[in-house]
Amino acid sequence: MFELKVHGGNIVKIFKENDEKAVIEYNGVNYDFELMIKLLEENKNNDSSVRDSEIQQFEQDPEMRKMVEDSEQDIKQGKVLSTKEVISKIRRGVI
Repeated sequence: MFELKVHGGNIVKIFKENDEKAVIEYNGVNYDFELMIKLLEENKNNDSSVRDSEIQQFEQDPEMRKMVEDSEQDIKQGKVLSTKEVISKIRRGVI
């Protein structure tokens, strides 16, 4: 078994079960090591990151820029709704 203390003081344990299956234990939950590696590789190869050209296109759109600026102003003025508040307004038909 290999133990590693990670950020926040949590302990990650890496070991093999009786069936020789590699396992990562984190916060008391066991994860299949090979499955985790596979997911990481798929995510890396997925190329799902936003490209610079997409960011530039978004930033050049006047409507999007106005929405972002309005949102920033709302945050500064404390006009931010919690998730519960938004759900409540949707249920009441306000939004």
